[in-house]
Amino acid sequence: MDVRNLDVLTQRDGKKLVKRHRLSKYVECSAKSQDGLQEVFTSAVMAAVGLGPRPRPCVIM
Repeated sequence: MDVRNLDVLTQRDGKKLVKRHRLSKYVECSAKSQDGLQEVFTSAVMAAVGLGPRPRPCVIM
């Protein structure tokens, strides 16, 4: 939960964004515990060099 009371993006909302904006992937992570953080950076690099599931320009939201 965000301690600043901002809206939290649900997994469902994230997957909708992937479809709507034709993004290459949705990855969840926690900066606090670093869970999934390596996957975020790996996915971003792979998308940037065109090795992701759908080669497109890298967009990080």
